Amino acid sequence: MKSCACFSLLILCGACAAGAEEPYLIYSAVKTAEAPAIDGRLDDACWKKAEQTQPFVAIGGGPVAVQTVGMLAYDQANLYIAIVCPEPAMPRLKGLIDTNDVKDMDESVEIFIDSRYSRSNYLQFRVSILGGRDTHDQINIRNDLTPEWRGAAALNAESWAVEVAIPLSLLGVAVDDASLWGLNLNRQRLMGQGDMWTCWSATKGPFASPHRFGRLIFSPYSTWRKAHYTKQIDELLAQMTTLSKAYPYVESLAQSQIATAGKLDAEYQAEVGKAGAVTAVQCGSQAALAEKLVQEYRRIVDNLRLKIIQSEFAIK
Repeated sequence: MKSCACFSLLILCGACAAGAEEPYLIYSAVKTAEAPAIDGRLDDACWKKAEQTQPFVAIGGGPVAVQTVGMLAYDQANLYIAIVCPEPAMPRLKGLIDTNDVKDMDESVEIFIDSRYSRSNYLQFRVSILGGRDTHDQINIRNDLTPEWRGAAALNAESWAVEVAIPLSLLGVAVDDASLWGLNLNRQRLMGQGDMWTCWSATKGPFASPHRFGRLIFSPYSTWRKAHYTKQIDELLAQMTTLSKAYPYVESLAQSQIATAGKLDAEYQAEVGKAGAVTAVQCGSQAALAEKLVQEYRRIVDNLRLKIIQSEFAIK
């Protein structure tokens, strides 16, 4: 296909993904050479380098009075998660703990990971303020998995914190610059009123809503954006080239449908052309445009295949 080189050039810089009606939450985990001690104290070097998640919200998406923040790091063996839970009523909460009025999972955090970015499957890792842990595969309790990962909680004067180490082998997927996982971090706050259940990515309902998880990546935002979406676009371009060589009569159809993709790419180029380091919010915006671009190229490939089927089988 003659325009393939143009396509490649057009998208090499511009590859990004599916349109989003809501903000595209994304977080870049920091790679660490030194594993943190899993004790809940968060005094390790990796947490000084890791960025904080965007503020937690109510499950419906609204702001909450008491915030929670998460941080993530990784190495070749594990994914590390830290969650800091400020608590204005910490003296009262400690009193309830001392009198055994806090049950094991009353005050807890929940980590949801969709390592294959299926938007439907997940593992859930839960840690309580008392250090209790459990694991779910979807809605199924998996007591056999809990010994496979580590987690600890620590209490401070005005907050409590959780630290977790989950083996990448348990999550079943290696990571690289192009990796994309589904992620949500959630908190159940015993002392809360209207903000008893909060999350990083608003679920609009139960915590276990994988189609509403945020995105976790393992490289700097600009590096990931190029690696992840260029790979997808290149695969679609290769399909277009193969189809056009085998069935030359579809090339004109492909050419006629490039205009929409060109407009989307121009939007994306304008977005990525903004000066300054790429933040999570900027990358989310860029990724949303890129996903639209990927969808448009998928649509073109589908149209080419449909044209071939109609022509080869004389379907009117």
